[in-house]
Amino acid sequence: FREALDGDLPKYMKDAHKSLTLAAGHLGSWHGGLTSRMELAHKYDIEAGAHKGDLKTADAQHDTAKQDPDLKLAGQTFEEGPELQSAQARLNAAQTRLNEAVTAVNNAQGALDGVMRKARELEGTHEDEARNIAKKLKDATKDLAPEEPGWLSKALSWIGDNLTNILSVLAAVAGLLALLCTG
Repeated sequence: FREALDGDLPKYMKDAHKSLTLAAGHLGSWHGGLTSRMELAHKYDIEAGAHKGDLKTADAQHDTAKQDPDLKLAGQTFEEGPELQSAQARLNAAQTRLNEAVTAVNNAQGALDGVMRKARELEGTHEDEARNIAKKLKDATKDLAPEEPGWLSKALSWIGDNLTNILSVLAAVAGLLALLCTG
């Protein structure tokens, strides 16, 4: 036990401390970036909700403007005079309302698309940062952590851990064979 304490254990402890310190630093940086990205994602979520509401309102206004009975005046003929001027004014007003409704729908959809684009960019940034932190965490153990034991070492360790059970089973089998052989 004393040889193990004086041998590789102090080196392993120092390497583990160095590795954990590096990993903690990387995770601290990741936490700060993650917090700011979460806040930005929340802001985008609120913006998207507002723009969806605007789009719904604009769609309703567009549907109403499309149903305006004054738009049906376009195919009709009128005699010169106040009746023609009134019909033309009503048609122009209905067409203006329809154009404004189409513009409102396009603006609302554009605003929603813009927020969604920013959210997808944020997602891409998050994924890039996640890959980067994973690489940094893996590198934090490079040349510091002892090598994983091989399959033979694992097998011998398992046998050592379960030796009493193995010997008990072998003794039971040997006793059963002795009984059978002696008749």
